[in-house]
Amino acid sequence: MQKRLRTWVTIVLLGAAPQLQAAAVPSNLSSLASGLYRSLDSEFKQAASDKERGWAILQAQQVLRQYGVHRWAQSEITLPELADSIAALLKIDLSKPNEAEALNHFLLQISEGDTEEALDKLYISLERAPLSDDEQRQLSEQFNKLHSDSFSTMEKSHRLGDSETEPTVDLMWEPFDGDFQVLVKEPGSEYVEPYQARFRADTMPHYDTDKNLFSVDAQPAAQPVIPTLAEDLEYIDREIYGDWQTGEGHRWKIVSPDAAGEKDLPELDDTLSSRAARITALDEEIATLQASKVYQWRNLETDEIVKQEKFRRLKEPWFYEGQVYREENTETEIARLEEERRLLAEQEVPLVQQHDPVGFDNVQQEGATNIDIHVIEAGGCSYSYDQAVITGSSIRARRTLVQQCDIINLPQTVIDQLLASWSPPEWIELEAEIDLAGGELRVEGKKWRMHVTYGSMDYKVGNIHTPYSRTLSLFRPPRKAP
Repeated sequence: MQKRLRTWVTIVLLGAAPQLQAAAVPSNLSSLASGLYRSLDSEFKQAASDKERGWAILQAQQVLRQYGVHRWAQSEITLPELADSIAALLKIDLSKPNEAEALNHFLLQISEGDTEEALDKLYISLERAPLSDDEQRQLSEQFNKLHSDSFSTMEKSHRLGDSETEPTVDLMWEPFDGDFQVLVKEPGSEYVEPYQARFRADTMPHYDTDKNLFSVDAQPAAQPVIPTLAEDLEYIDREIYGDWQTGEGHRWKIVSPDAAGEKDLPELDDTLSSRAARITALDEEIATLQASKVYQWRNLETDEIVKQEKFRRLKEPWFYEGQVYREENTETEIARLEEERRLLAEQEVPLVQQHDPVGFDNVQQEGATNIDIHVIEAGGCSYSYDQAVITGSSIRARRTLVQQCDIINLPQTVIDQLLASWSPPEWIELEAEIDLAGGELRVEGKKWRMHVTYGSMDYKVGNIHTPYSRTLSLFRPPRKAP
């Protein structure tokens, strides 16, 4: 009876608002969400018989139905120009089944590793001569830019709901990694226990030989549904801190808020997102003032002035002087606003704040808690993240790379330039979840950096651009024998 009450309350709390909010969901995200939802029938049926965790999945299903996800149009996401562009870049004949299949396999490998490694495997599968290091790097950069540009006009995230008063639904898509997630979060109330349910899909583009184009759809991930209950969040809060390590042998320490001490995050007004919002507001205010013009007539005999909102011709002795601002001080005010905008635009903002691929500012707004994260890599390089926060089961952190050992696999002269002049950034996003099979805590996510473009002859850095990610998994180090 209690669980039925939880479901009923969720429906009532959402009311009629979902229909209004759902109308604003970008079409590409709504299509992926709808496709994922419709593929989860078996998971929803299994949840009905899971007395321990199934109620959270069914609650989340009800939230999604309230937003109409099951009725959202499931239109095909196509990339009509990408096929020919990739074929030309990689010199692939898509009319040959074996080469088309090799390309699809290449795209799949990109989501699991880096582009350069995937290119090596592609050339081996096509029995081509291996690429030189410079050829591999240049081709990798060209492909990454081509891939990124293909998705540049598509929205990557959207939120439904108010996190303080009702369940939220976050739609999150990383096209390069082929990762799409629908995260339902219930903040909890006196009637409803807090929970979250994460639904996952793989979305790598695949080449359709019949249509000669790339398309994207949502296929359920290996573990498509992960519920997290209130007791799970309490367990995570107790167990997330301490020592971890990666498969490469890098040692990580996540330090709790109490041990981390007081360390204020920058106010949101200092972030690029707030600065950009202010610039947008200034642009709108300037445009409004510039549009506040009226039609002015002057009486040549009495010097009387008449201002008209709508143009209406007057007879002599009235003389039309043209359009003028309604208020006399408008030009001065516009100049003041334009100067404020200029100063804001010229302020130097670190790259680590200019870009936010992990949603650091969003997490900060949701009441995140400061933590510390320290890393000692297997090779001896050690560092700490400049800023790290945790909220619930989510960790976000960012830093600017400042040490020689922070950057590898690039020519030394390129590394020197990056550290001296470019302030290269790094971000991490981690999610702590309980392995339902073994009951152990696992921490998985991504590490983000930016692509670097430099000359093949003089090695001069020309640009640092387009954030990219690599999988990051942490596990507890083996216990020492007593």
